Amino acid sequence: MEIFKNLKSIFIVEAGADKATEPGSTETPATTNENTNNSPTAPPTVSVSEGKPEDRFIKVLYEAIKKQGKDGFDYLEFQESLESLEKLSMDEQTRYQSAFAVAKTMGATPASLIEAANYYMSVLHNEEKAFEETLKSQMQLQVGDKQSEKQKLQEKMVAQNAQIAALQKEISQHQSQLDNIDKQISDASTKIETTKNNFIASYNQLVDKITQDIEKMKQYLK
Repeated sequence: MEIFKNLKSIFIVEAGADKATEPGSTETPATTNENTNNSPTAPPTVSVSEGKPEDRFIKVLYEAIKKQGKDGFDYLEFQESLESLEKLSMDEQTRYQSAFAVAKTMGATPASLIEAANYYMSVLHNEEKAFEETLKSQMQLQVGDKQSEKQKLQEKMVAQNAQIAALQKEISQHQSQLDNIDKQISDASTKIETTKNNFIASYNQLVDKITQDIEKMKQYLK
C-alpha cells in the first residue's frame, strides 16, 4: 500500500544521524572510571510538546483521500471551490452557499456532499489505523530494539564488573602473598647473614687463640 510506505518514510532516520560504531572504526572509546556505577539506568525522560499540524502529514492524508476519490462532483470538488472563494471578501455563509450553487449545477445535493464528506472521514480513519500500525512498528524498531540492546549491554557490564571485582580481590591476595614472601626473604637473609658473621667471628677467635698458643709455646717451651 503506497500510502503506508509514505507513512513509514516519515519515521526514517537520516543516515549518519545515529550511526553506530562499526568494527574497525578508529573512534576513540570513552575512558571508563573503575568506580563507575553500572547498575541499570532508568530510561531517559522524554519531553514532547503538544502536537501541531504539519504540511507533510496533511499532504500524505490528502493524497490518501484523493486516491479514494469518487467520480463526479462531490465533497472534494466542493472543498476546492470553498478554498478558491476564501480569496474573496465574503462571509462564511455566503461562501458556502456560493460554492454549493456551483455544486448544484453539477448534480450535487447537500445530502450527497455530506455523505461524501463522511466517506472521506472513514478514509482518514483507515489512514489513522495504518499510521498507528506504522507507529508501533517504528517504536519497536527505533526504541524497543534499542532498549533490548541497552539491557544486554548493562547485563554484560554487570558481569564484567563482577569479573573485575574478582580479579581485584585475587590481585590483592597475591599482593599480600608477595609482601609475606618479601618479609620471609628479608628475615631469612638477615638470619643467614648473621649466622655467617657469627661463624666468621667464632672462627677468627679460635684461629687467633691457636695462633697465640703456638707463638707462646715457641717462646716458653724449649
